[in-house]
Amino acid sequence: ITPVWAPQGLQLEDGWLYLPEQVTEFSQMFYSRSRAGNKNVTKLVLPKSMTEIQNVIVKHSSSVAIMLPEDGDTKYHVNSIFSKVNSNYNATLVLPSSMKNYTYEGNAFAGITELVIPAEITEFPRDLVIGMKHIKSIKVEEGNAALKVVDGAVYSADGKTLYWWPSRNTNKIETIEIPEGVEIIATYAFSSFSAKDLITYVLPSTLKEIQDFAIYGSITCVRVVANKCSDDVQVGA
Repeated sequence: ITPVWAPQGLQLEDGWLYLPEQVTEFSQMFYSRSRAGNKNVTKLVLPKSMTEIQNVIVKHSSSVAIMLPEDGDTKYHVNSIFSKVNSNYNATLVLPSSMKNYTYEGNAFAGITELVIPAEITEFPRDLVIGMKHIKSIKVEEGNAALKVVDGAVYSADGKTLYWWPSRNTNKIETIEIPEGVEIIATYAFSSFSAKDLITYVLPSTLKEIQDFAIYGSITCVRVVANKCSDDVQVGA
């Protein structure tokens, strides 16, 4: 990572900018980089004092990462982070070790393109991901005992539950072959697809359950190949 410019009063460590603890809110345009040839990554660590997170807009950077504050005794509310992005913009959100003290608006994370789940979070953050309209990838940090990523898709550690599948094909015509060993396709597993995508789902013989809204997103144009499956698969939607 190329080191970023650190204004006076901000701590730079391992490429991250640590905002001072006295900071409680952003202005409408918090951090603006030079327009000239900026290809660097801007990485910001939000302070524990920022309990109302809104208007996080980083201008003229090609890639931005935000690390949410972490304090078990503090309540946080997220109003908006990167609500609008363009096709060349990468916005990474790094979750804290727990989201139990967080509330957020439905579209608070709409502009996020990459999510990083720490080792301490053992439940897939489904409600968070469904609001990420531009999400391209999800990473799980090493040491997570409950979740893993294989070829870009997020599974339970034992591989039996499929939580999320990335949209890889830009022409939106895709055949998805869910691997053998998967028993459950979780709610919103295919939320990264849009209603215009033409998707063929090839289901594994090990499948036991398709949860409600599992194929939410591509539901208007879908074909399912289930000739490997047994007849007692529980189907939600």
